Amino acid sequence: MRVAIYTRVSTRDKGQDVLNQVTPIRNLCVQEGWDIWREYEDHDSGTRADRTQFQRMLKDAAEKKLTF
Repeated sequence: MRVAIYTRVSTRDKGQDVLNQVTPIRNLCVQEGWDIWREYEDHDSGTRADRTQFQRMLKDAAEKKLTF
């Protein structure tokens, strides 16, 4: 299965780190035997739908570049 990982941290979230999010997700992918096709990372508020990497991920999903 070809998957993508999306992480987001608001620049205002103190103590939050993308690495804290992505590490367990990567571990799950390895455990399940999933191929990580791409990782998307935004540093912006979650209330904004126009986040650059989020929009790129949606576009890639619509173009069926990833399975999950």
